[in-house]
Amino acid sequence: MRINRALGLALVIIILQFLVPKIFTAGEEAVIKFFHTSETAFESIQAVVVTGADLPVPKVK
Repeated sequence: MRINRALGLALVIIILQFLVPKIFTAGEEAVIKFFHTSETAFESIQAVVVTGADLPVPKVK
């Protein structure tokens, strides 16, 4: 029975070695996209404030 636990633990460790880098890469990409979108939004707002233009408002049908 202990050999099965040891084999199971070894299998879990091997699987985690392959999956953890992919998980962190996906998380990093999500954070980068979030901050890029936030930066774009803030730049748009700053441009509106500087030029004194109105914010674009979508028309309601």
